This record gives sequence, structure tokens and C-alpha cells, in this order.
Amino acid sequence: MAIGTIIIITAIAALAGIESVLDEWQWHRPILVCTLIGLVLGSLHTGLLVGGELELLALGWMNIGAAQSPDTALAGVLSTLLAIRAGHDVSSAIAIAVPIAIAGNLTTVFVRSLTISIHHVADRIALTSSRHYLSFLHLGALSLQALRVAIPALIFQLFVSQSMILNFLHAIPPVLNGGFTAASGFIVVVGYAMVIRSLHARELTPYLILGFLLADISSATLLAIGLIGGSIAYLHVRFFRKGSEGVLTKDADDETLTTVPFTRLTKKVFWRVFWRSQFFQASWNYERMQGMGYAYAVEPALDLFYANEESRIRKQEHLEFFNSQPYIANLVVGMNLAVEEKASLGEESAKRLVSSIKLGMMGPLAGVGDSLFWGTLRPLIASLAATMALSGNVLGPVVFFVSWNVLRLGARFGFLYYGYRFGLTLVQRIRQGIIRQFTQGASILGLFVMGALVARWAHVTFAPSAIAGFVTQLMPNLQNLALLYLVLFLLRRRFHSVSIIFLLFVVACIGVALHVIIP
Repeated sequence: MAIGTIIIITAIAALAGIESVLDEWQWHRPILVCTLIGLVLGSLHTGLLVGGELELLALGWMNIGAAQSPDTALAGVLSTLLAIRAGHDVSSAIAIAVPIAIAGNLTTVFVRSLTISIHHVADRIALTSSRHYLSFLHLGALSLQALRVAIPALIFQLFVSQSMILNFLHAIPPVLNGGFTAASGFIVVVGYAMVIRSLHARELTPYLILGFLLADISSATLLAIGLIGGSIAYLHVRFFRKGSEGVLTKDADDETLTTVPFTRLTKKVFWRVFWRSQFFQASWNYERMQGMGYAYAVEPALDLFYANEESRIRKQEHLEFFNSQPYIANLVVGMNLAVEEKASLGEESAKRLVSSIKLGMMGPLAGVGDSLFWGTLRPLIASLAATMALSGNVLGPVVFFVSWNVLRLGARFGFLYYGYRFGLTLVQRIRQGIIRQFTQGASILGLFVMGALVARWAHVTFAPSAIAGFVTQLMPNLQNLALLYLVLFLLRRRFHSVSIIFLLFVVACIGVALHVIIP
């Protein structure tokens, strides 16, 4: 392989590693990274096939809170290289993509654990270092994620020959190969279960069942199912909403917060905050998660509002724990920019409200954002794009990239702008229960679509038998729903998502060996 090609592929792998933690432009998703590598290697068609197939397999792979899904970045890069260098053997590459993804998850855990020490360095030097220290540490942590995928890709290109690949594929026992293939249809359920559990809405479970039944007994497209789910969510919130409590505790000292308009935040600083917010998760770690990302995003505004020493104090305070869905978190950022302006004018109650907004809103917004973006919109767009890619249509990746990023950037800008523009009014509306109603509606939509995805994209196929035939006649994909509830049970018993995936692999291999499960 030419040195120039090796460099380009390694750079693509580094970009995929970065995006696997940022989750912004989605370059780590198979539909994009596999297509890019296929294009570079002069085999665009194979890249499209691997990307489309692996994308459908990975629809349910998503990081929810501290739970890690299989690594789509490493799986996409290595499976495409494997398929092309093994003579365009797409099926074999896909069969071993999932074990590669699980191995990649271990490197993700290592890097995110290492990033904790970087966060502690930020704590120590926040009050004494220059204004550039935060950028250096935050983006330095991101570079570790780039190396996490780039180094294996480079080693694979330099030291793994085509003959080694072919010998390896031939050496895999048929039972394991069949087990890997069968398990690839199982593990998508783990991601769906993680989203469902994150919603904390067990009383809304009937909507999950309703979405499953609609997808199972009809030929409606996922887009149509999503529209039906959205309509049902609106009707539920409109006519059956409960309560009006908000998520913030009322502070007797902040009654005047809505009386003073703010105009100090310049357009230049606003756009800097907007740009930085796209690196919200660069230093994500298991201790304070997005804490440094939040401080990095609001740093330009703090430097504008406060004198140098006070700005450093505020940045150090913002290094505290924070974690929410990264796009919808801009609502919190925008609201707190408005409150920080008030605080910079000497309102001590406003400073207390900043922390209250962060801690009070991050949980509810995470549930809304995870179900809306990871659990609903991305699977809908990705399934359409992957279907196009499998037919050899290069517009599939283009449709995914453009559609997703128009939605993402629009949401980021809108939440930041309206959070700032109406931030202090929103504080009062939150106390009236508006966020609770919106959260409930988004949860219903998320559960409805999750049920449909379990019916359509999970694949649990039993060997022909009288029992299997009876179940199929009763409900074609009842086994998918049963598997979902088994995974939910294990998650509630504090099983780690990776442990559950490994368990499903073992079950699949045993089932194939006993001729109970069909790959």
C-alpha cells in the first residue's frame, strides 16, 4: 500500500476516533467512515456495502451516560480494510466487526479513565494559569481519542498482509462465525434498552408496546411510525398531562431576575461559545463527565463578563460535574449566559441560580435529548441512508451527513440562542412545569420509536419447530420483545452493557452449535 494512502487512511481513522467521543458530525458512523475508506482505496462500492450493512447493525449502538456501546469507529475502519484486502469479502468482515467493536470499547474506557487525571490538572492550575490552559487540556484529551483509533489502523495497514487476513478468516470455526453473525442481530437491543432505561418512564411503557405492535403487524415506514408517535405524544401531553411542578427550587432572592434586559454579550462572543459547544465532550471522563467541556464552552463569555481574577474563579467553579445530551445542553448554556450577566453586575443570588439550573436541568434534558436524537432521529435517518448505500447509491452517506448536521446545528444554535434570549423567563416557565411536559412528550415519542426499532432491526431467528412456528403465527417478532425485556432486567440488576453483549455472544454461539438459532 502506498505511503500516501496509509497516511490518508490513518487520518480518517483519527477523525473517526475524535468523532466517536464528540458525536457531532458523525464521521465515526459506519455509513460515513466506511464509504470514505472505500473511496480512498478505490473500492467505493465495497465501502458502501460494508458501511450500509454495519450501520444497520449499529443502529442501537449509542453511549448513554456512563454506559459504553461497542466502538463504531474502530469497527468501521478495520472491517472496511478487512473486506477490501480480503478480496471484497463483505460478509466475513461484517461477521467479525462486532468483536472488533467490543475490543475498541475497552480502549475507550481506558482513555476516558485517563482523562480524569487531566481534569484534576485543570482543577489545580485554574486560578494561576493563562487563559489558554483550559483549551490545551480539553483538546489534548481529545487527541487521545484520535490516537485510540489511528494507531490500530496504522498497525493494521503496515503489518497485516492479505494472506494473513485470508488465513485468519479461514481459521475461524463455522460455529463461531455463525455465532458472531447471529449475535450481530441480538446486540442492537442493548442500545435500545439503554435508551429506554435512561428515560425513567416506566409508567409510559404501553407506548413502547404500541410502537412495537404497529411495526410488527404493518408495513409502515419508520418515518411514518415516527410521525404517528409524535402525534400520539402531542395528544397525551395536550389532554392527559399531569402536574405542573418544575425541576428547579424557587429561590426567594431571585424574584427580580426577569426585570432587567441584558445586551452585553456580543455576536462575536456568542459565536465563539456556539463553536466551542461542539467540543462539549472532548474531555468526557468517568468522574465529572462533561464538566471541563462546559467550562471550555462558556469561557469566552466569562472573560467578557468578569475581570481576569473573577473569571478564573468562575471557570474553576464550572469544572464541577455536568452531564447531559450534548446538543440540548446548549439550552442550559444559553440560560446560564443570561444569568451570568446578571451575576457579573453584583447579583449574588444569580450566581447561586447558575448552579441550580445546571444541576436541576441536566437530568431531564438528558432523557429528552437521548431519546430524541440518539434513539429516534439518528436511527430513522441512518436506516434510510443505509438502505440506499446497500443498493450502491452514493447518495446514502450524503443524505445521512447533510440531514443529520442540518438538524444538529439547527438544534444547537436554537437552544443556545433562545436559552440566552429568554433565559430568565425560561427559569420561571420551568417552575411552571413546561420542561416536564416537554420531557414527557419526548419520552413517549422515544419509547414509541424504540418499540418499532426493536420489531424491525433486531433479528432473533430460531430453527424451525412447532413452538417457533406457533410464536411466529402469534406475533412475528415476539422473541425480539422478549429479548428487550431480558436486557432491561439485566441492566436494572446493574449488569454492565459490555457484559450483556458478551453474554449474548455466548448464547448465540451455543444456540448455533445446538442448531437452535439460525445465523
